[in-house]
Amino acid sequence: MIELVCPLLALLGILPTFGKRGVRRSIAAHVLISGACFILSAAVLGWSEQSNARFGYGLFLSDSTSRLFLALISAVFLGVSIYVNNRARTNPFALRKIQDFVRWSLLFYCASALAILSNNFFVMWL
Repeated sequence: MIELVCPLLALLGILPTFGKRGVRRSIAAHVLISGACFILSAAVLGWSEQSNARFGYGLFLSDSTSRLFLALISAVFLGVSIYVNNRARTNPFALRKIQDFVRWSLLFYCASALAILSNNFFVMWL
């Protein structure tokens, strides 16, 4: 059940990206959310005692493979957010489109984490 916190955090992280003067705020939220998702997914991977846990009315399944891929996706997402933060600090011309990129990357992470945790083989391969 705690595995669903990562996609929900990413979904809630989209909120600071709206607004005209929220570029720095959205980049900071991007890095903080990706770091929190990575720490949470690594903790779930390392300290989970359940072999298979079904939750969400049977729609989601957390087994060892899905926890491993959730940690892997979170690590890649953390690397992307650190790169975007560095890119925004070094290139002021990139700030125009950064908010859209942050918004879409958070939505992509949310969708990929939900697909990894889904209990449907077809949804997982989409």
